[in-house]
Amino acid sequence: MKKASFLLINLIGIFTFRQKIEGKITDTNNTNLSYVEIVATQKDKKYSSISTENGNFALQLPENGTYKLEIFKDQKSIFNEEIQVQGTLLKNIQTTSQPTAEKQIEGVTVVATSKKLVERKVDRLVFNVENSVASQGVDAVEALSQTPMLRTTDDAISIAGKSSVAIMINDRLVNLSGEELINYLKNLRSDDIAKIEVITTPPAKYAAEGKSGLINIVLKKNTNIGWNASLQTSGSVSSVTSWRDGATFNYQGKKLSVSTSGSMGENIWKQKNYNYSIGEDQYWNSDGSYWGNYRYKNANIKTEYKLNDKNLIGFNYNYSFSNPYNISKK
Repeated sequence: MKKASFLLINLIGIFTFRQKIEGKITDTNNTNLSYVEIVATQKDKKYSSISTENGNFALQLPENGTYKLEIFKDQKSIFNEEIQVQGTLLKNIQTTSQPTAEKQIEGVTVVATSKKLVERKVDRLVFNVENSVASQGVDAVEALSQTPMLRTTDDAISIAGKSSVAIMINDRLVNLSGEELINYLKNLRSDDIAKIEVITTPPAKYAAEGKSGLINIVLKKNTNIGWNASLQTSGSVSSVTSWRDGATFNYQGKKLSVSTSGSMGENIWKQKNYNYSIGEDQYWNSDGSYWGNYRYKNANIKTEYKLNDKNLIGFNYNYSFSNPYNISKK
């Protein structure tokens, strides 16, 4: 009996080439700069990353080309340079940042401090979105993608090293998952977010539910009396063509507050597959294509009424609808 050995080669028609810049960031005294923002701009599009505790960074880019590279610390630019990217660019950066200044006043040492972009606590990492330059004017999903330790995809948000994650807004669980959760978070603007807490050691009640990690999105408190509204629209054309339109309305009274939002959008993608199989005196090939279309609608309304300084009552309703459609041909 002859034993045939086969070699299978699967070529995907659409490739995504990832370029990146990586290196280490230091100040004028060669001290590593931790948790500073790295922003690369090309054709009015921004791509950002945050340095690690040791000052290392890696910034993924969609294509080769010329970029404006900036480093921000405490929302101030401390480095600015135009760079050329071809594949992976290794670049160590020494900024103009000076060590924290100390001032002696009558025997008392005063150290200039400000709220950090990223704070590490015993059980969590806190990303202060309101202090981030790159996270302004985006939705909550993009803000989460820029948060250290987090990874976002089209249908999931995860914490590095954690098997299951729950999302909370102002310490309240969001009972959505998958694409419904992603679409819900796209309605939330980063301008309304104060901070994102990555809780690596959840309280006992969440651990008992099998949640090994929590993400708590803390919203800014609206103390202004009155109302405001906004319209959002976005779109992109690449391996996945997408568009999204949305609107939000907020009212804040002395006791009553109302917030409502809605959005609709669509993602379209197409791939071609070429399969080649080679064996002993045998050869096969087959071509195929895969087309997908995902349409969605989301709406949210939230009302709260303040009974007194310690108690309030409220109502929160979320609506989500999606219509995925896939076709595969060979």
